[in-house]
Amino acid sequence: MVWQFVCLEEYNLAKKNLAKKRNNVVQYEDKKNYSERRPFSVGILVFIVILIYIMGHTALFLFKDKTSVYRVVSDEKSEIINTSGLVLRNEKVFKSSEAGYINYYVNGNSRVRKNEAVFSIDKTGSIYAKLMADDHTDESGEHLAGILHQFQINRDDNFFSTYNLKESMNETVMTSSGKTVMATLKKIKGSGDSFNINYADDSGIIVYGTDGLEGMTEDKITSEIFEKQNSYILKTAAETEGRIEAGESVYKLISDETWRVIVPITKEQKELLNDKDSVDVIIDNKGFTAKAGTNVTEINGDNYLVLTFYNYMVDYADKRFVNIYIVLKRVTGLKIPKSSVVERQVFEIPEEYYVGGGGNRSGGFIIRSVGKNNEIINKYIETDICYRDTENKLIYIDVNEGFKSGDEIIEPNSQNIYKISKTRLLKGVYNTNNGYPRFKHIDPDTENIKSDNSEYYLIPTDKGYYLNEYDNIILNADKMDKDKNGNN
Repeated sequence: MVWQFVCLEEYNLAKKNLAKKRNNVVQYEDKKNYSERRPFSVGILVFIVILIYIMGHTALFLFKDKTSVYRVVSDEKSEIINTSGLVLRNEKVFKSSEAGYINYYVNGNSRVRKNEAVFSIDKTGSIYAKLMADDHTDESGEHLAGILHQFQINRDDNFFSTYNLKESMNETVMTSSGKTVMATLKKIKGSGDSFNINYADDSGIIVYGTDGLEGMTEDKITSEIFEKQNSYILKTAAETEGRIEAGESVYKLISDETWRVIVPITKEQKELLNDKDSVDVIIDNKGFTAKAGTNVTEINGDNYLVLTFYNYMVDYADKRFVNIYIVLKRVTGLKIPKSSVVERQVFEIPEEYYVGGGGNRSGGFIIRSVGKNNEIINKYIETDICYRDTENKLIYIDVNEGFKSGDEIIEPNSQNIYKISKTRLLKGVYNTNNGYPRFKHIDPDTENIKSDNSEYYLIPTDKGYYLNEYDNIILNADKMDKDKNGNN
């Protein structure tokens, strides 16, 4: 019993002490006092510094001029003279010997055989009265529809197109009427001398109408003819509603496939054309290129180019003036922005010192140096070439390729030594296929078309340049050079 009492007393004492400790802990946890004693975190400071650093570099990146990359593509461009030319051909004008109503039997701008019926003259018009009951207009209607369709496709909204449409429709009506006459004449008796048929004197291309320049020759050409070219319009007998007078021109016959186009040229163009025997020509934007013989000549104090053609006559038989595109020079190659081209300092090294690589491996040079103990050390350094001049047997490398002036290189399989020193300026671009810029030589001045004012050069692919289609090059190469030199 005594032991139990002592234990109970000790238990109660311990219980009181525990309660007192708990009370002390609660009193100590005063929020105000705890916050005042909280130490400053170093991690927060580091975070703030890093944040400021990142924000600063982000701002520099956003406002800094960026290096753009251009992918090389192939292209073609031409140096062209765009002008108008006077057409001269072997043509003979035929006139009617009598007055009356005309009917054509052959479509204009088509070929006719010798002794083929071309037109007829109805002196009194009596044949027309007998034809009124005989309607054969279906063929004519189809042909007219075809003419209208072609006009809609090829129209160029000028006076000549509209005028030519009118004449073609008139000719079609007259030709169809003539064919009707021929078919009906077999049924008609007693026409007598009131109706006469005229036949072709020779084979050739027939054109219904004249423009007044049929007798023109080269020696008679003047600048005034070109100034008044809009006044030389093909006029046909069909426009008088079928009736013509004696002595009136009814058609002309072109008997030769050879024809010429006379083009006025400047002194500068004369120099470009003097040494050419032929040129490629586009006529009236027809979509194809024709080959023409050339002859530069002076006529009545002015310079002219005489273009000679041996085909396509029928396509331009009714034309006196044609639009001409003369291709002086055509260049195909790699399209290079002018902003990509810069001048760089390069080392010039004889080709025999170059150690060629095999497979996909580049070549390089064996550099000779002296060690700490005056021993000779030969070390091979792989080198990127910016240009190889096979004609003069020279190799050019960028001055930043790991060599410096005064370095000595050894010729393979020989004891010959070459000291690197000679430099020169070369034009070129920065190739970035491998992720870093490599200078590659190109020479746009020798191949660029003089009249070209575009933002691009066209570089030929057969000059040995280390540049290919789909290569990536720096677009703003001048900015690249400034960054290398530390100029911001």
